[in-house]
Amino acid sequence: MKVKCDKRELEAGLKTVARACSRSTWIPVLENVLFSAQGCDGRLELRCTDLELQISIWIDAEILRPGTTTVPLRVLRKLLKTLPKGQLELAVVGTQFSVSTGGTTYNLVATESNQFPSLKLPGEPTGLLLDLDTLRSGLRHTLFAAGDDEGRPTLMGVLTKVENDQLTLVTTDGFRLSVYTTSVSYDGEPVEVIIPARAFAGLARIGKKQKGFVTILVGQGRFAFQLTDSVLVGSSIEGNYPRYEEIIPYHCTTSVIVDTARLLGACKAALVFADGERAYAVTLRMGAPNETEPGSLTLSPHGAGSEGGTCELPAVITGQELKIHFNAKYLIDVLSAVESPEVALDFSTHTSPVLLRENESFVHVLMPIDPVRL
Repeated sequence: MKVKCDKRELEAGLKTVARACSRSTWIPVLENVLFSAQGCDGRLELRCTDLELQISIWIDAEILRPGTTTVPLRVLRKLLKTLPKGQLELAVVGTQFSVSTGGTTYNLVATESNQFPSLKLPGEPTGLLLDLDTLRSGLRHTLFAAGDDEGRPTLMGVLTKVENDQLTLVTTDGFRLSVYTTSVSYDGEPVEVIIPARAFAGLARIGKKQKGFVTILVGQGRFAFQLTDSVLVGSSIEGNYPRYEEIIPYHCTTSVIVDTARLLGACKAALVFADGERAYAVTLRMGAPNETEPGSLTLSPHGAGSEGGTCELPAVITGQELKIHFNAKYLIDVLSAVESPEVALDFSTHTSPVLLRENESFVHVLMPIDPVRL
């Protein structure tokens, strides 16, 4: 293999695929990046995998001699940081991978590509074409609520459902639940699959600055995301996802409509003083409206002693008075995802799940902190 490519493009490509690079020592080749220069189409493939997720990206290159090889990713990235901008020549001779620029050549140890796992796409796949902006919005509203407990693998995924021209994305970690729905153009059979949140997060980063569409393929326990110059492939999560519809509360005794940015700012200020040993608890107090007062919403850090303060926010409140405690970090997560200027919160009791509504597309359920724990 012998190719020429731009250093900056190569570095950007390696940074992308590095998200799937394994640090496992029991399969050393998984610490490598695969280089594949096939044909004369002027495209060089870079690929990494940790056996759970594979990422391939294609960059522009001049193919002087086709071929494939693998080299240690970490060492190569460190080397590239020391080199000047401009064109690089990459070549393989025997077991050596050479990087040449400006009359200087550096050699790395190359490993034959036949030891590297092949790219396994879904079999007999069902395909869905999605607008990237739409998918990015859905992931922004859901990924933060996915679980990270390896003992509950289904919660580490995003329940992805497509049926009747509607896409639904669902995440939960057992303490909070996000449900995002949007209209799509789809006339195939219903699809329901649990895709690792990590894979969707990788897709969101790779497609951050791209426009257009992404193709999602699902079939035989596998999934693939296809973009213009990149592909992410992995295994879907087996198991039964929680019956999330039963968790969403539909009855409330107190309802609040408040400015999103002001509530978010108050939560961030309260977090400065919130006690980590008490689950970063903040206290929300809703004062019921009467003939002379419109009602009030106040937020303060719980157990901050002489530090901290109370923030009173303008809000439209209906229903009964209520005092309730939340993890400030969880509130910040969901409010940071909300795109509308106002958000609605529906409460029933101080220990019951709270429903946060942005619009018809997004609802979020958050469990309050039981006062007994404080």
